[in-house]
Amino acid sequence: GDSLSTDFSQDPVHTYNTIDSFQVMQIVMDQFGCRDTARQTLDLHVYVALPNAFSPNGDRRNDLFHLLYPEERSDALTLLDFRVYNRYGETVFDAQGDIDSGWDGTYKNVKQEPGVYVYYAKLRTRYNEEIILQGNVTLLK
Repeated sequence: GDSLSTDFSQDPVHTYNTIDSFQVMQIVMDQFGCRDTARQTLDLHVYVALPNAFSPNGDRRNDLFHLLYPEERSDALTLLDFRVYNRYGETVFDAQGDIDSGWDGTYKNVKQEPGVYVYYAKLRTRYNEEIILQGNVTLLK
């Protein structure tokens, strides 16, 4: 972990104060004095990604342009901003703080043309680390 702490309790708990990857080691001993050791790398980083293309054609595959992150880390993220812009700079999608929302390829209920759109997303982790994603996404038909 992040310290040389020793805990003899049956269900030890440790709180990390920084985001990093830690080598965790557990040594157990049974009633006969037999020991076993387990080591595991614990990665506290939160990884978020966005696809580079999507196809909102109703086939239920890649129909939504949305944030991708491990489900078990969803409580560790706060969405500050997530927008998609067309080539004229108009905001065609605004998540309005809803981390689970995504763009369905429409703007004002009108299907948008296939092409390249620009996105910007800003998130904060529970450790106050900011994650900024920006780039292009291709809307396919």
